[in-house]
Amino acid sequence: MPVYNEEKNIAAVIDQWCAQLDVCAIRYSILALDDGSTDGTASELQALRDKWGARLEPVRQPNAGHGPTILKGYREAIARRAPWIFQIDSDGQCDPCYFPQFWAERDGHDFIAGRRERREDGPGRVFISLVLRTVVRLISGVDCRDANVPYRLMRADAIAPLVAKIPDNCFFTNVGLSVLALRAHLRVKLIPIVFRARLGGQTTVSYRKMGRHAVTLYRNLKELLRN
Repeated sequence: MPVYNEEKNIAAVIDQWCAQLDVCAIRYSILALDDGSTDGTASELQALRDKWGARLEPVRQPNAGHGPTILKGYREAIARRAPWIFQIDSDGQCDPCYFPQFWAERDGHDFIAGRRERREDGPGRVFISLVLRTVVRLISGVDCRDANVPYRLMRADAIAPLVAKIPDNCFFTNVGLSVLALRAHLRVKLIPIVFRARLGGQTTVSYRKMGRHAVTLYRNLKELLRN
């Protein structure tokens, strides 16, 4: 779980997810990667660590960006020999109610991802997702229904060779991994989900930077497909 300036949301997010995972009777550890937050996120995470114990592991790091932080989490989980990796964001948009279905479908699949059939975070985000799908298809030749969704359960040994191909500074880590999973013919399953609005605070995405992000996406995918 990448975390950046989520002081207002992180307690509710961790409480909801720990409660759901406990109901599922799963042995788990939530690796909360605090990407150099400048608000009270670090203090909130420490208080949550005291509440949930070893089920939550906060890790503080200098600001690296969303994509590199996700990549760090993937690599750390693989290094620890976790059999399954589950990735979500920390803003409260990922509803824990869908997780039992993901977990029930894990046998026979390598990569289970949400497909955001309804988004409650505004029409602008819907438009960006449609543009992203089109750009990814043009560059990579594969049709990713929701390439950047931050709600995915992955078999660690299946994605480890793919994660190794992603460069440290990749901005679109989730997109790159989705493309590589499809091109490697992993056993992929998409599960419809509703993506909630943020619990609080402001989004860190700047719509004014979308053109720059499009160029970055192009470069990221081209580099991945050369490997």
